[in-house]
Amino acid sequence: MRKALHRPLRLAIASLLGLGVVLAWSSVPAAVARIGRWQGVVFLVVGVGLTVLAIGVVRGVRWASVIAVVGLAGQPLAVAGTLWELAYGIDAGKARELRLLGFEPTVGVTVNLAYSVVASALFGWFALRWWRARRTVG
Repeated sequence: MRKALHRPLRLAIASLLGLGVVLAWSSVPAAVARIGRWQGVVFLVVGVGLTVLAIGVVRGVRWASVIAVVGLAGQPLAVAGTLWELAYGIDAGKARELRLLGFEPTVGVTVNLAYSVVASALFGWFALRWWRARRTVG
């Protein structure tokens, strides 16, 4: 796994995680004001967790790398689900929450789709490097 996660890939993954931090933390004030204190705490905790994960990935810490790669591996399913949502309608509860956070629901889901597409591409990059590294080992 270490060979597959070379520095440029680790930095790309950490950058995506950093974007997740920005999205989470920028949602805290609106969440506290419009949804409730605990929802704000959830966004705050997610931001802290992503920050810790990003630092671990940049440093090449094994547990952080494993968590990040497993998270990236699920993103193609997230892309499929998000496309389904855009095609057949956004759940009313999710749309309400996005509006309360100050986002037009379609824009919020589209941002989620873009994030998941990039994450899927990063997983593809990792998988290709991992596969090539395994082929050359023996």
